[in-house]
Amino acid sequence: MTDLSRLSIDYDGRLYWDGKPVEVRRRISMSQAQVVGASIVAPFVVIGALASAIQGVVAAREFACQFGWSASACTLPGAVQPRHGYDIQA
Repeated sequence: MTDLSRLSIDYDGRLYWDGKPVEVRRRISMSQAQVVGASIVAPFVVIGALASAIQGVVAAREFACQFGWSASACTLPGAVQPRHGYDIQA
């Protein structure tokens, strides 16, 4: 309890011990194997994120088609539209 009197904080939120500022540093260091592992995993994470974004766009388009919210999302450029009914030739 007596050492707690040596600890103080100023109005800017800086920490002091015996009137001297306390430096707080946090560094992240990775070993060579961790760097290699992260370099291998990172591209797969990017590919997975892109694939899920594409899947989301396709699902949203299909959802909009099913509910009739967007007619332009249901047609592909150059695609032949299906006709309803029967065409009877004589």
